[in-house]
Amino acid sequence: MLPRFSLLFVGALLTGCGPSDDVVAQCVDQCVAAAGCPSGSDGCLDICEDERSFSNHIGCASEYESMLDCLDTASDVCDQFGSCPEEVSIYFTCFGDFCVANPSDDECGTVEQGGGASN
Repeated sequence: MLPRFSLLFVGALLTGCGPSDDVVAQCVDQCVAAAGCPSGSDGCLDICEDERSFSNHIGCASEYESMLDCLDTASDVCDQFGSCPEEVSIYFTCFGDFCVANPSDDECGTVEQGGGASN
């Protein structure tokens, strides 16, 4: 799994300014809902803003949005990745494909060794 995504869907109460768009708002809703999970974290808005920007940067915005749509239907907010394995895999594959094509991109330096999207 990619470390930058470990906080994507967990978090505590939202504070600060509002989301920049509907996709960020959707992510924040999921993040706040997962606040009570063992790996919960603060900063949902910042996390979701960063992830939205990241998905746009790597050209995987539609895959990210599809993943969020599926995660809206997850019955267990603490196991959202397990609830949408196909959508999560498609998004991480898109990320991996971007890094294969752009190995010097700063975002790709955060990928763990061993195959990127398949971790």
